Amino acid sequence: MGGGNTLCVDTLTAVLGPIRLSGTVLARTRMTAPWGLSFQLNDRGCPSFSRGRLIGDEPLAVFHAVLEGSCEVQLDVDAAPVRVWAGDLIILPRADPHSMRSAADVSARPFFEVAAGHRGGPLSLLEHGGGGAPFRTICGTFSVEAGPGAALLGLLPAVMVVPAGDPFVAQTLLVLERELTNPGRGTNVIVERLADVLFIAALRHVIDGSRPLAGWLAAMQDEQIGRALALMHERPGDDWTVDSLAAKVGLSRTKFFERFTELMDEPPARYLARQRMQLASRLLRQPHLSVAQAGSLVGYESEDAFVRVFKRHHGQSPAKYRKRVVQPERAAG
Repeated sequence: MGGGNTLCVDTLTAVLGPIRLSGTVLARTRMTAPWGLSFQLNDRGCPSFSRGRLIGDEPLAVFHAVLEGSCEVQLDVDAAPVRVWAGDLIILPRADPHSMRSAADVSARPFFEVAAGHRGGPLSLLEHGGGGAPFRTICGTFSVEAGPGAALLGLLPAVMVVPAGDPFVAQTLLVLERELTNPGRGTNVIVERLADVLFIAALRHVIDGSRPLAGWLAAMQDEQIGRALALMHERPGDDWTVDSLAAKVGLSRTKFFERFTELMDEPPARYLARQRMQLASRLLRQPHLSVAQAGSLVGYESEDAFVRVFKRHHGQSPAKYRKRVVQPERAAG
């Protein structure tokens, strides 16, 4: 059983490794009952809290790490609220609008409206409420690059809760709170890295959990298909075929093709081509690599073949893609 969990983690590493992930802490809060906050990330009410990652085009996930007390989290008026307690980590992978309240009958004020009157910045303590029972949390976001990152967030449950008791998450939260409370040199970088760790730890918790999973998450739990995914992500430039992948994971060609297609909702060749093109789009951001070199790194010996496939996936040639994406990035830098 332990070997299966190790395999899932290895596959997770291979899949997440190339994805650019950035964590941002929005606020360290201390609420006192009664209190209620609503979160809508399109709200621009507080520029000091609407940092660059919040107002960009990259997909966002939201997290709330509960340090003290309990509250109700609700996605919309028709959804059943989720009660969370001290030590719980809540993640909303698609940053859906939601509210947090000390009790169900309390009205919720927009978070950015409350934050607008706070002059201390996201790393200082934001206080709000009616003076009753305390509730403390760290709120933040994870931004991921469009493409593979967006696809990943779309596969996750609308609300993910890592309950108190996970020792790794607990230790990470302890260090994160300590760094926010006593900032020093490099605090901003440390906080961002710790936020990244929280996201990966939460994802690992979901994959290793006992609840039924679907799609990519279910495939990662499957010993043979999870291994095949890891191979494709670790060595995308290899000359993979259905036969070679099936042999690597110990399945017949037919069984491997059928199981992969059932779990991933697409055949292995199509999945591999899509991953290669996503990797190619990142490689083309590196000015020292030629188009031919980028194609070779993702498994295409012929530049013409690479250009054709890239254009089919991205709607434009590699050269046009590089001009459209890289030049604006240089100007912004």
